[in-house]
Amino acid sequence: MSTDNPLVATRVAAPVDPWAGVWIAEDIQLLYRGVKDGSWIEGTLGAVSAGLDALAFVSDPVGALLQYGIAWIIEHVKPLSEALDWLAGDAAQIAAHAQTWKNVAGALHDRVDDLDRAVRFDVSEWTGAAADAYRTWVEQQKGAIGGLAQGAETLGTITEAAGFLIAGVRMMVRDAIATLVSRLIVYAAELAATFGFAAPLVVEQVTTLCASWAARIARWLKDLISSLSKLRGIAGKVGELIEKLKELLGRLGRGGKGKSPGGKKPTKAAEQIKNGQEFKGRKLPQKGGPPDGTLYKRDPQTGDITNYTVYDHDGNAVKRVDLTGRDHGGVPTPHVVEYDRNVNPNTGEVFVREQRHVRPATPDEIP
Repeated sequence: MSTDNPLVATRVAAPVDPWAGVWIAEDIQLLYRGVKDGSWIEGTLGAVSAGLDALAFVSDPVGALLQYGIAWIIEHVKPLSEALDWLAGDAAQIAAHAQTWKNVAGALHDRVDDLDRAVRFDVSEWTGAAADAYRTWVEQQKGAIGGLAQGAETLGTITEAAGFLIAGVRMMVRDAIATLVSRLIVYAAELAATFGFAAPLVVEQVTTLCASWAARIARWLKDLISSLSKLRGIAGKVGELIEKLKELLGRLGRGGKGKSPGGKKPTKAAEQIKNGQEFKGRKLPQKGGPPDGTLYKRDPQTGDITNYTVYDHDGNAVKRVDLTGRDHGGVPTPHVVEYDRNVNPNTGEVFVREQRHVRPATPDEIP
């Protein structure tokens, strides 16, 4: 509906998200954003460290100066720093793990770019149903590999975020201990200056101070564990999505270059059919085919090959390639139907059935 009212905002089309349509990758991206925005960090760890120094200076400037000296001693006296390092772990190794995940993400992004260039330049003039099927297959590959890249980047960010949070809490604990010790030194000086007359007051102050800081440090450590537990849950979800992407890539890759069930390097479709046998029956069999061989069918009118099935060394169907005919599972021809093989543990009987997933045929599978 159009309007001349200058106060009415017009609709602005939102840009298409690069991950749109690939739901697994979209889920990974949402998890990545959740890690980056810090929503998993408990509130008490957010700004405590930033306000600690200012609080010390306002309430006790002399103690604050002592605090900095004690913090320096803790960092530079090895037994004291090692005790705190038990909390922080090996920062260099954490950084190395995070960088490794980011290197993996970079390599996977490069692979997506290679696939994109291959479609745009290497097969740009290839047309027809086979070309369309191949481009669809490549887009599926790009989506899955791009999702793996996002997953690797997310795991790197998770590792980095955990390291930063632990290091931050380590600094907070160090400064808290330094603050406590500096206050104790000041109280001891007060006690000496009054020749012990201030002992009741000093004892009460020391007891209150120690209890307060102990409770605060305990709360920080509790919230650190809680935050890391949330982060571990996110990492677990990312891992599950990565496994799904690996399964998807496995399904997309079957029938392409690789190893057949018999362990032989598969030949191209034309060679498989050339060395195969024509099948005169109505439907290509799922069992009882030529071991490590191929059966194919021809159109009785045109003589063109309509489909063929590849068999393993026991004569069980591995995959069927339909070159013509109707769509299967919403995938137009030429497409590939793969088979699962299950064995009855009691009788040893082999059952062969079609998988639900149907994929476009690759160029090697089209004669």
